[in-house]
Amino acid sequence: MSYYDNIVMQAQMKYSMYYGTYAAGRTPYRLSTRPPLPYEE
Repeated sequence: MSYYDNIVMQAQMKYSMYYGTYAAGRTPYRLSTRPPLPYEE
């Protein structure tokens, strides 16, 4: 398996592992400790 094939397979495995989280509009990792701003700002 080539390097590229390995990278693609890893990305697909991670996506399938976190599919429910992504489908709910969230991320598997905390991106910030600050509270989200309202859309008006």
